[in-house]
Amino acid sequence: MRKDSFPEFYYEVLNDAGFNAMLFGFLAAWWPLRFEPNVLFMHFADMKRDHNGALNKIASFLEIEPTESQWHAIQEYTSFNWMKQHDDKFSSIGDLEVPILETGAMIRKGQVGSAKEDGMNEEISKHIYAIGKEICSDPDALTWFYKGGDISRQSC
Repeated sequence: MRKDSFPEFYYEVLNDAGFNAMLFGFLAAWWPLRFEPNVLFMHFADMKRDHNGALNKIASFLEIEPTESQWHAIQEYTSFNWMKQHDDKFSSIGDLEVPILETGAMIRKGQVGSAKEDGMNEEISKHIYAIGKEICSDPDALTWFYKGGDISRQSC
């Protein structure tokens, strides 16, 4: 299934497999539940901006107070460096160990906004956005999807 470029991979694999529908369908299904007491919305970009703040937010949501040694382990195991060093844990589907991507593809660079470096182009970006807008018509949801940020109750 290896493709020579991201555009080729996108149009021949992701788009045909309904990846966009799945991605935006997930957002559309969960967005109305974002203020439920048992739902925590977090965006990768926000986690990258403030890793420790994100971990504190998760702990607070779960109403747990890890010990100092537990915090150290949590910080380590959720760090980009640890995930990159243990990429094999993220490249299979559960116990089946069915590879879904080549080694190193899942945990790439740990950066937000580097899609163009990986082959994303304006045509594909517009195509993805159009599908997203069709599936998830809430403009606040799409803004959050693309940029992250705190979800305030005022944006309902």
